[in-house]
Amino acid sequence: MDSLVGSLVGSLVGSLVGSLVGSLVGSLVGSLVGSLVGSLVGSLVGSLVDSLVGSLVGSLVGSLVGSLVGSLVGSLVGSLVGSLVGSLVGSLVGSLVGSLVGSLVGSLVGSLVGSLVGSLVGSLVGSLVGSLVGSE
Repeated sequence: MDSLVGSLVGSLVGSLVGSLVGSLVGSLVGSLVGSLVGSLVGSLVGSLVDSLVGSLVGSLVGSLVGSLVGSLVGSLVGSLVGSLVGSLVGSLVGSLVGSLVGSLVGSLVGSLVGSLVGSLVGSLVGSLVGSLVGSE
């Protein structure tokens, strides 16, 4: 599939190469190579290579290579390579390689290699290699 403009209610199993503009309510199992502009309510199991602009309510199991601009309410199990600009409400289990600009309300279990600019309300179990600018 190349691009999806609008909304997908249900599940996408496989890969989407291009962009998803709108909303996905359900689950994406596989990979999205491109960008997701809008909201994902449910779960993403696999990988997102590029950027997510909007909000993810649910869980991301796998890896996000690129940037998340917006908010993640739920959990990220895996790795985020790039930057998170916005807020993470929930937990990150794995590693964040890059920067978090905004706030983390919940817990980070694993490692943060880069910088956290903003606030951490909760716990960090693991290592922070870089800088924390803001409040803990």
